[in-house]
Amino acid sequence: LEFAKQYAARGWTVYATHHFPETPRSLAELKAQYPALVQVELLDVTRDEHVALLATKLKGRPIDVLLNNAAIKRTGPIRDRQANQGQYFGTLDFQQFQQFLDVNTAGPLRVIQGFIENVRLSRQKKLVTISSAAGTVSVLPNASTDYWYRISKAALNQAMRLVTVEVKDLGITAVMFHPGGVEVESFQGQNIPGLIPTPVAVGKMM
Repeated sequence: LEFAKQYAARGWTVYATHHFPETPRSLAELKAQYPALVQVELLDVTRDEHVALLATKLKGRPIDVLLNNAAIKRTGPIRDRQANQGQYFGTLDFQQFQQFLDVNTAGPLRVIQGFIENVRLSRQKKLVTISSAAGTVSVLPNASTDYWYRISKAALNQAMRLVTVEVKDLGITAVMFHPGGVEVESFQGQNIPGLIPTPVAVGKMM
């Protein structure tokens, strides 16, 4: 949402997507603020048909920056271990793992594959994916938590390295960002020290 806000404020055309039955109020308000720039679309990154429908709708339109941001981090409040027990050893929920992989790893690949021609037609030709240091395998994790999130982000990192090789001859740049600990909606009210305000984190990445 913050990316959409800042790009629209800079005068970019923004295709802002969501996966809800109805347009979220925040996106409706952004559309009302920038009616000529913001186009709100339905896109569940786990649904092949959603990608295909939107790709058809946007066929021939250049996309300078294709931004993959959809992800699942946990299934309940951050401090409630019981709510997230499916990601802890001893109570690992392997069916839940499939959902994490579908959103966090396969989702960005679906989107990139569906809109790669739009990116190729653009001037900037950028594929940007928000990853996480939780997907790093070169150092040990600081705790044995969030199994599915960490594993799916590690898989995403490898997927994006493959995509980088795939698109380099098209002049397309593919990058991943670890934005740091960002004060996103699910962290609000948690009083977690050191979080970066969302507008600051997004501004730095842009």
